Amino acid sequence: MIRYRETLSMIRNKIIFFLSFLFVLSFSFILIAGDFQPGTPSSSYNFNYNSRTNEPIKKIPQENYAQNSEVVKILVQGNSRLESSVIIRDSKIESLATDEKSLSVAIKNLYKTGYYENVQIYKTNNVIYINVKENPIIDLISIEGNSEIKDEIILQEIESKTRSVFSTDKIKSDVKKIQTLYKRQGFFSTFIEPKFIKLSSNRVNLVFEVLEGKEARIKKINFLNNKVFSDSTLNDVISSTEYRWYQFWGTNDKFDKDR
Repeated sequence: MIRYRETLSMIRNKIIFFLSFLFVLSFSFILIAGDFQPGTPSSSYNFNYNSRTNEPIKKIPQENYAQNSEVVKILVQGNSRLESSVIIRDSKIESLATDEKSLSVAIKNLYKTGYYENVQIYKTNNVIYINVKENPIIDLISIEGNSEIKDEIILQEIESKTRSVFSTDKIKSDVKKIQTLYKRQGFFSTFIEPKFIKLSSNRVNLVFEVLEGKEARIKKINFLNNKVFSDSTLNDVISSTEYRWYQFWGTNDKFDKDR
């Protein structure tokens, strides 16, 4: 009888121990599951619950993203002599953005080449239009009204040449160069007027009309503060001479500041 009671007590203790173990095990599972609760129904779709990376999210640069998201086509219009690829290359538009400021830079790049009379660049519906009006080609250059300086000397001095592109900037520079030539000869009131005659096939003839004006001559040479040498001695060693109405050849009475 006593042994029966001991056996019964042992079985009861094992049952209590087993139930206690089950209770502790189930409570541990509840705690672990609480750390991996899914989000709300609206945010739980396609959610990788096993992903717990600590790597930062890479941000896409806004400017580059905007440029790469646009598909832009470039159309060149108005060109007859120059290839479209050359115009696009000279504008450097492919390396620029498509905002108004960048398009203005592309316009300046084309004007710098000196090949264009007019340039317009604008963007419509992701298409960039480059409208150009090419400068004409110089077919012939002539000098009129000149008698003191030969045509060959003037043509050699100026930058504009036949078969080159007509450029207003070059012509302005050529006018100054011709005036400099005349100043060296003593003509300080020379007036130069460039003109052009339109021809077919976008060609022009360039004409420089020269009004030479009056020649500046040396009327009197004076020496100041000379104490060691007299005026006559100094006159003998300089090349410039005073104007004499009776002398026609071999005189250096023309004013030349470089002499």
